[in-house]
Amino acid sequence: MKQHLTLILFIFTALKGFTQSYENCPGMEWERSYGGTADEFYGGIINSNDGGYLLFGGTRSDDGHLPGNYGDQDMAVLKLDARGDVLWSRHYGGPGKDNARSATAVDGGYILCGTSGEPGQDVTTHEGAGDAWVLKLDEDGAILWQHSFGRDGNDFAYEAHPTSDGGCIALGSSGASTSSSSAFRQITRFDAAGNLLWTRYYDHFFPSCPLSRASSNTYFLTTGSHIVRMDEGGIFRDSIPLPFFLLPAKIQELDDGSLLLAGNTYGSVDLSAIALRLSSQGEIIWEQRYNLGAAQYVADFQVGLEGQMFILSQREEVLFMASSRDYSLAEINPEGQIRQHLGFGGSQGDLAEAIALAADGSLLLSGISRSTDGDISNPIGEDDFWVVKLSAIPTFALPSDTTVCDAGQFTLSIPEPPDGFDIAWSDGSNETSLTVSASGAYWVSASLGECRASDSIQVRLPVADWEGLPADTALCEQDVLLLDATLEGASLYLWQDGAQSPFYEVVKPDRYLVKALVEDCVLVDSITIRWCEPCLAIPNAFTPNGDGVNDFFAPILQCPFPAYNLQVFNRWGQLVFESQDPEKGWDGTFDGLPAPSEVYFYQLSYQEFQGTQGQRRQGDLVLLR
Repeated sequence: MKQHLTLILFIFTALKGFTQSYENCPGMEWERSYGGTADEFYGGIINSNDGGYLLFGGTRSDDGHLPGNYGDQDMAVLKLDARGDVLWSRHYGGPGKDNARSATAVDGGYILCGTSGEPGQDVTTHEGAGDAWVLKLDEDGAILWQHSFGRDGNDFAYEAHPTSDGGCIALGSSGASTSSSSAFRQITRFDAAGNLLWTRYYDHFFPSCPLSRASSNTYFLTTGSHIVRMDEGGIFRDSIPLPFFLLPAKIQELDDGSLLLAGNTYGSVDLSAIALRLSSQGEIIWEQRYNLGAAQYVADFQVGLEGQMFILSQREEVLFMASSRDYSLAEINPEGQIRQHLGFGGSQGDLAEAIALAADGSLLLSGISRSTDGDISNPIGEDDFWVVKLSAIPTFALPSDTTVCDAGQFTLSIPEPPDGFDIAWSDGSNETSLTVSASGAYWVSASLGECRASDSIQVRLPVADWEGLPADTALCEQDVLLLDATLEGASLYLWQDGAQSPFYEVVKPDRYLVKALVEDCVLVDSITIRWCEPCLAIPNAFTPNGDGVNDFFAPILQCPFPAYNLQVFNRWGQLVFESQDPEKGWDGTFDGLPAPSEVYFYQLSYQEFQGTQGQRRQGDLVLLR
């Protein structure tokens, strides 16, 4: 059986998406300020259940996007569509100071947590100076249930995550009014109807420790020296040591059990951001630190579609005794290398709080801005909610420089980029693929506004299509078959027995293999040759009577002859039949009439194999009627 194999020397990138070059990516699609003429606080954001976003925090405003204040400060929630337009906004709270610090999307709505200041309006129960407050809203913002709880001091809830039964588990702090120093971490569990199942207090968790959802309905907390895994019942299952004292803003467990962390460490005068990837045993896989100003406060991070970390932090600058803060975004690839830093904001204080990753890979950065210049185009009050929408980065990547063997063309392809991006190839085409038929350099780019991602490749097509060896065939005794593997540009030939000529003489059946080297390409082909049955048998009589048996005279061939000529003569030497087609025999007629029954003579000229010497056979035959 014939084989025609080619070794194709492709070297693809190990990590798709990180061989590209970027300019101004991710680009800013839009930025918006939200709120009223009074102050807004915090400014967190999450993806909503319908492809939009939920923006939340605290507000003192009673106008703009947030009319209808209940008191001193309310919890504020704004529902945004994918373009950033406000679909609805609501105040929640009573006459005191109320705010939201965390939100999570659940089936049928959202769970928020924060602080309630005094009873009244939405706050139906109250325990102390300030209570932790957890609410569940439906998709339109109506309260499904709410619970205000705590002790007689100041209580806060700053994170909530859903549980497997449709309820939630919330982390906060609780303090007794008799001693301001007696603050405890407070963990509380609610069922799907909002009933409080249990509350527990701990004094060994660092005050700013996060509550991060892990795998198998478990959660991570940190003491600053250890990461502790807790189940939904509040039972601590195991712990992972941290390599040094660290205050993470968030912990995320990856599919392989390793952990990503981003936060701050106070090992130097200036506050630096730190990102870590740890094994499930706490060993450092990689570590990255950076500080772009006087201080770098990590707020949140998301893992991108290609496994990279997008870390949102506040970059603080101090100039002439005055300070300002900006949103700062760092992109770190899966190996822990910083790809880029981006900054957003104005000349005043812009406080980054949260980052959301949309399904298409685009990012939303949120927090508070008091700037009226720079990137802030529509300030409303002194402190506004400020949201920056960044376009997704196209994640296509071309292969590494490539040599293609045994092909006259090669197709380069990229996935569809995010909506709105324009594709351009080096030849001016704008499809998602390009077929090249010549060696050279090729590039592709995708652009949206000022964001441009591009990649390039060197392609070599050194070998035209190679015919290789002929199909498997048969060899008759005492014959010789000459195999020709000639390939233009080949620098080396190698047969199975070490012969190095492009030609090879075959005198016996076997499997014969040849390799041809052209530049970096090794082409391989083989042929199987068997002994043939007798290639030629010639009958000496035939009976053209129309009974379907032996009605024609023709040699019986077992091999496909490349050359063939049959002639039949009568006893007077007249040519009565001639054919070059082995499938066409003499039917016993001459000039359209039946030839008489007698002895005739034949002459056959033929060639058994291409390139071999021609042969001749002759003899007599009898026509019987």
